[in-house]
Amino acid sequence: MDKRVFTVIAFEFNNLAKKRVYIVLTLLLSLIVFGIFFIPGLITGKDDTPTEPVDGQKTIYVIGEIKDEALLVETLDSFFPEYTFSAATGQSRASLIKEVTEQGQTYGVLTLSENNQAELSVYQSDMFGTVTPRLQDALNRYQALAALTAAGIPANEANETLVPANVSLHEIVQDLGKSQAQNYAFTYAVLMLLYMAVMIYGQIVAGSVAAEKGNRTMELLITSTKPLNLLVGKVLGNGLAGLLQLFLILGSALAGYLLNQGNMSALGMGAITAPMVLRSLLFFVLAYFTFAFLFSALGSLVSRTEEVNQAVTTVTLPFVAVFLVAMSALFTPMSSFVKTMSFVPLFSPFVMFVRTQMTVVPTVQVLIAVVISLLTLVASAMISAKIYRLGTLLYGNPVKLTDLPKLLRR
Repeated sequence: MDKRVFTVIAFEFNNLAKKRVYIVLTLLLSLIVFGIFFIPGLITGKDDTPTEPVDGQKTIYVIGEIKDEALLVETLDSFFPEYTFSAATGQSRASLIKEVTEQGQTYGVLTLSENNQAELSVYQSDMFGTVTPRLQDALNRYQALAALTAAGIPANEANETLVPANVSLHEIVQDLGKSQAQNYAFTYAVLMLLYMAVMIYGQIVAGSVAAEKGNRTMELLITSTKPLNLLVGKVLGNGLAGLLQLFLILGSALAGYLLNQGNMSALGMGAITAPMVLRSLLFFVLAYFTFAFLFSALGSLVSRTEEVNQAVTTVTLPFVAVFLVAMSALFTPMSSFVKTMSFVPLFSPFVMFVRTQMTVVPTVQVLIAVVISLLTLVASAMISAKIYRLGTLLYGNPVKLTDLPKLLRR
């Protein structure tokens, strides 16, 4: 390669970046992803008409088979400080239901029956509420306390005996910023962006090469510089324009994230750190340009832009397989299969990226994967350059996949 490759890069970059559709699409997508980060705040924010009552402002009447009213009310109050419980054994269920229907200070009616059966009647249930499971725990505790006190055990000793266990789960890797639950959303988003970037800009580069070949422009260009210069310049020019668009979109996403970081944490999403971003950029670029070279090479084997989709299928299908393996690695990042695939050419930048985000990976393994990905990128560029050079001489029907090995030996 020589300095003329920079001329090709600048031409291809400006040719794509100055298009109106490119500018409009970049602005539109940037605004959309910026606004997406405000959605969790709207979801978790307070509603003007809350479904959960303010502490003590709503009453739940308890009727039915009650052995110890005082103990029952005390137990329910300890589980539901936001409600006021009141035994109403002398009132009818119909009259209490009427109070609920009129939406006064009555929230619901709890009806107890034999064999520890209970029914909570409310005007309208909240599908995201936690009333039912808490009520079940409260009634189970009441039954146990009632049995213990009936057996002569003092109430304070019975309460101490029935203190529930408080179990929490802690990931050791979470201290290192490697929590699978918290990093899943970020890793998934980067993988999807990479998939769309390769598919979209790979098609753009392949279509550009096919168009130049169709109007004989390629024949003129090939006489002024080396095929490798043309191919590298075309891939890097279009690729940099694509990366610029993606980085602008990601920049707006980062701004939205920083403005709404508290809401992200409330949804269980961890902090986005500088190492996470740097690892993403490294493997993103390696994977992106490796497949971009292959797409451009196959575009040179057809003479019409209409044939591009059929030609790039040779790369598209393996790329989809690589993407699916990377997606499966999100769920099993420590499996032997995932570890092995993180060192396989073409798969390496995708799968190792997932591993580094979701779990702790030895530095040596990361470096090996980076070297493998770099060698794969160089090999992809060299093979693509040779196919590109042969493509300038091949017109007519598209070259079959089975003919490529024979052509490359020329």
